[in-house]
Amino acid sequence: MKVASVLFLAVMAAVLPACASKVAPSATTATAASNAPAWVDNPELEGHLTGVGSATKNPLGDKSMQRNAAVADARADLAKKVNARVKNAFEKATIQVTEAGGGNAQAVSDVASRIMRDTTQVLTDQNVSGTLVRQTWTDPADSTMWAYVVASKESVDQAMREAAKAQIQKEIARGNASLDDSIKKLDSALASPQN
Repeated sequence: MKVASVLFLAVMAAVLPACASKVAPSATTATAASNAPAWVDNPELEGHLTGVGSATKNPLGDKSMQRNAAVADARADLAKKVNARVKNAFEKATIQVTEAGGGNAQAVSDVASRIMRDTTQVLTDQNVSGTLVRQTWTDPADSTMWAYVVASKESVDQAMREAAKAQIQKEIARGNASLDDSIKKLDSALASPQN
C-alpha cells in the first residue's frame, strides 16, 4: 500500500495541473424580465468560472441585505463549479495512475479521495471569498436582485495546484508516520522474547 500511495502522490503532483478541464455550463436561470442582462441566462465568460445567484426583495426593503444574499447565492453556484473542476481533475489523475499500474487500486482510490476532499474544501473556501462581483441587476418586474460573480480559471487552477500540493504533503507525512509507527511496532515485536 505504501508504494501505491507514494506512486499515486507523485503522479498526482505531475498530472493534476493538466487534468483541470472545462466543466459543462450550468443550467440556465430563467427570468421573466425581457431586459435582463445576458449573464442572467448565460453566465459563461471566457477564461473564468462564474456564478449567478438571486435574492427576492426582503421584508425590510434593505437593498444591502438583498445584495449580500444574492452574492452569497452566486458564490454558492460558483463553489459547485469549483468542486466539479477539482473532482474532474482528481478522477482523471486517479484513472491515469491506476492504468499506469500504480499498485492497489483501492489504496490509490482511498488516498485520492482524501486528497480531493481536503483540496476541495481549501479551494472552495479560498475562491468563494476571493471572487469578484462583476455585476448586479434588479428585475423591475418583481424586484429580485441578481448577482454575477467571477473567478479566473487561471487563479482557480493555481490555487488547486497549491492546495493539492499541500494536501499531498500532508498525506505523505501521514504515510510516513504510519510507516514509522509500523517499523517501531515491528522492532518492538522482534526485540521482545518469543513465548
